Amino acid sequence: MPQHLLHGLLRRACLSTAILTFTTLAFPALTQARQSAYPTPSDTVQIGYGSQKRKQVTGAVQTVTASQFNQGLIVTPEQLFTGQLTGVQVTALSGAPGANSLIQLQRAASMAGDTAPLVVLDGVLLEPGSDPSVYSPLGLLNPYDIASITFLKDAAATGIYGAQGLNGVLLINTKRGASDRKLQVDFQTQFALSTLPKKVSVLSADEFRQFINQRGRQEEKNLLGQANTDWQDEIYEKAVSYNQNLSLGGTVGFLPYRISLGHLKQNGILTNTNFTRKSAAILLNPSLFDDHLQIQVSLKGNVGETQSANPNLINAAVHFDPTQPVYAPDGSYFEWRDPNGAPITSAPLNPVGLLNRPLDKEEAERGFGNTHIAYQFHFLPALTAHFNWGYDRFQSDRNGNPSYTVRLPQVPETIEQSGQTRKSRQQEYYLTYSDKLERLQSQLDLTAGYFTQKTEEEAYSNTMTVPQGERQNGGWYRQGYKLRAFFGRIQYGIKDRYFLSFSARRDESPIFAKENRRFTSKAVGLSWRLSEESFMQNQKIFSDLKIRASYGVQGNTPPFQQISLNFGGSASLDPTLTWEKTPSFNLGVDFGLLSNRLTGSLDFFQRSTKDLFARHLLPSNGLSYVITNGGELQTRGAELALQYQALATEKVEWLLGLNASYSTNELTSVSTNAPANWLAPGFLSQYTNITGSAIHSYYVYQQKYTNDLPQEGQYEDLNKDGRIDRGDMKPFHSARPKSLIGFSSQLRYQKWSLGWLARAELGAFNYNREAAQYGFYSIYVYNRVPLNRSTDLLNTNFTAQQFNSSYYVQNASFLRMEYISLGYDAGQLLQNKLTLKLSATVQNAFVLTGYTGQDPEVAYGVDVAQYPRPRTFSLNLNLGF
Repeated sequence: MPQHLLHGLLRRACLSTAILTFTTLAFPALTQARQSAYPTPSDTVQIGYGSQKRKQVTGAVQTVTASQFNQGLIVTPEQLFTGQLTGVQVTALSGAPGANSLIQLQRAASMAGDTAPLVVLDGVLLEPGSDPSVYSPLGLLNPYDIASITFLKDAAATGIYGAQGLNGVLLINTKRGASDRKLQVDFQTQFALSTLPKKVSVLSADEFRQFINQRGRQEEKNLLGQANTDWQDEIYEKAVSYNQNLSLGGTVGFLPYRISLGHLKQNGILTNTNFTRKSAAILLNPSLFDDHLQIQVSLKGNVGETQSANPNLINAAVHFDPTQPVYAPDGSYFEWRDPNGAPITSAPLNPVGLLNRPLDKEEAERGFGNTHIAYQFHFLPALTAHFNWGYDRFQSDRNGNPSYTVRLPQVPETIEQSGQTRKSRQQEYYLTYSDKLERLQSQLDLTAGYFTQKTEEEAYSNTMTVPQGERQNGGWYRQGYKLRAFFGRIQYGIKDRYFLSFSARRDESPIFAKENRRFTSKAVGLSWRLSEESFMQNQKIFSDLKIRASYGVQGNTPPFQQISLNFGGSASLDPTLTWEKTPSFNLGVDFGLLSNRLTGSLDFFQRSTKDLFARHLLPSNGLSYVITNGGELQTRGAELALQYQALATEKVEWLLGLNASYSTNELTSVSTNAPANWLAPGFLSQYTNITGSAIHSYYVYQQKYTNDLPQEGQYEDLNKDGRIDRGDMKPFHSARPKSLIGFSSQLRYQKWSLGWLARAELGAFNYNREAAQYGFYSIYVYNRVPLNRSTDLLNTNFTAQQFNSSYYVQNASFLRMEYISLGYDAGQLLQNKLTLKLSATVQNAFVLTGYTGQDPEVAYGVDVAQYPRPRTFSLNLNLGF
């Protein structure tokens, strides 16, 4: 395993410490830092290059702190806030160890442009990489180091980030050393057990025999075995995982510091799959010259190893003949053979044998770092100069054997190798001016600065023979680009009641032609704190009341990887391509009732994206396309967040939280020559892009029913021309949910605590491709051997596949109990020298849904056999010294 990343991290930390020590010797007029160990977002919020009092914020902002984070075996940072942020959908891409998640804002409004939120870690903008479905910006970050997460949503909040902030901004602040404190040592150890909640529903061995005997030819009947094998039982197991974290923090002289080390070993419920992460982090945050000079040095290093199964293994186990044994009479794995005893070439391999073949292995390392210096001028204390330098480096190498069928004797065994290296460096230089204008009873805040980011990326892929080591084919690419921006913001408050903000950012992107490279995003926000008005002083309903409004226009770019790296097709840019433009409007109200025991916010939003990026097929073949502008997409909806202090006594505290959102979208116009159900390579063809439909809608025939049973091959003649053809297909529902709901409870009684979070997605529809592909009665012979079927054929009685039937577009609404946690805080022990906390947690406790597939929560909505999301039980011990 590569270790130089961690060593380099420690070397940089020692160098930073030496520099700061020299500074204090040379300049003795120093005071200790004033920053606390944990932020207090109930009073302040970080929003675009600085912190502000919450009452002054004019945009839609939400913060989740460490005390509110989801509990259990938390492997990636997005699991901390799943279901916690209003209007933010977090969907695990699979249940595999260390798997990343799809994070989308319901406000996002683009068809082929970038829709991922911007992630800012301690001031460093994290790059998603060429394949964000595999390499999330958060994938190798240790959640234990995170103190708070703030999400910026509307134009007033994200405007200063320009085009990069169009889809929301995740501000991640990590824990830091406290001032005026002695050494504080915290240790966390965790033990977890994961199980399989539900299997894919297929025919049992007896049902399969009956099926073959009734429907099969003699050739298939002769292949039946005498075993009763549940292949899913054979490949899944109970998995034990471990997680340990150690942190040291405090202040040495003038220097607050925090050092942390972490080690995670997550074993998967699929045998022989696991994820291991080693992490280290150092954060130094001194304040010098009577707090006029503030410095933050942050370094993080992470090394990860992933062992994953053959990508076809789960599908093979779901559909392998259940009448065959795991082992042949000679003790070897059962494999398909013809009557003469020769292997049936290209027949599927034994799933258990596949499981124990050399597996896919990936080694990855990622380092983050930044230095932020803020100097408050002595001659003009209202003016502060900021210098921020950051870096983000990612490297990965992967080896795997994707084959899952019997080879011809003359065909050599092969492995696939791939990897990438990405380096990103950024620099920010900006000034802030903050002053109270006493005579005008006003507060003025100004920000102006310059940003640049340079990214270099390399990737390779090879196919090598084993053991000869000969390369059969391969590819390599290198790309680099540089982003630049000038930004500014004006904020003005009067009498602590009326607030105005205006931000602008001029971005420059090399993706576009020279004449189209620059775009200026603009946003304005207004807020009025009515509760401070004299006419509100005698009322007893509202203890706090503020209304907000914002409007802005932001740009968007196509995901850079679509241009430079496309497997299965090629993409290019129209020379006249210009920025997507998204005007957005937000109207919100923040309120407090019952002396602020009940607090909340309500927002209404509307977006209208113009000059949509669309894929225009080239006449050469069906896979090459050019990205052009054409079309408009409208999105509108509402978001509600509530927090209620149900009980607050010395012995009992009970806090309830609710967040809910609703949104709709419509393609009001589309300009593309692609077929209605054609998408870019890598996506299945059930989606459509027709004017009047919602994005991620399915394109199918309308199934006819008799007594609630689908009639095979019978569809509605929508255009009334007397025949059924493509003219009768239409958009039908969408993979995107209309509503997201999260409900949480935190109850404390003396030293005991009970917390849980349930979340729901309503109005989303999945295309049940598993049932569509295997739910029919005709014998499906794959390379001369039959495959097992989905039990859905018992519901439909379909004889042949009906891929384009609306029957398979199924309601995937669900309610999931994300976690339930019971804790005990023993308090101060050993003469106040030790603190002890214990907790037990179950994650993915249950799911309520009418969906017939294995799991209703599917990224992108197309449901195929994939690594299932586990149910996990964990025990956690926290010690403090």
